[in-house]
Amino acid sequence: MPKLDQPDPRWMKCGATNYLPTSATEITESGMYKICNSTYQMYLHILEVGETVTAATQYNAAVQMNGTYCPDEYIYLQQGQRIISNTTSGTYTRMIPV
Repeated sequence: MPKLDQPDPRWMKCGATNYLPTSATEITESGMYKICNSTYQMYLHILEVGETVTAATQYNAAVQMNGTYCPDEYIYLQQGQRIISNTTSGTYTRMIPV
């Protein structure tokens, strides 16, 4: 799903890592983010500005990981969007161009 205007994560390094939030957390910097899972059945929902959701489920998730050793997912997030997960056992990391 790479687009020409989005950087390729293979040519980027990891920035600060945070645990996935179970309450809506705003993205403060636009960019490519790496999503890692460390438990079974992780769901991550991306909320647009003005959208209200109280939980991430399998029905509204933009990213789903259903296993302990799932490959990492990369997703482009824009400043102002908010993310919410059903677990704090995973992490999200902003990727930095090299």
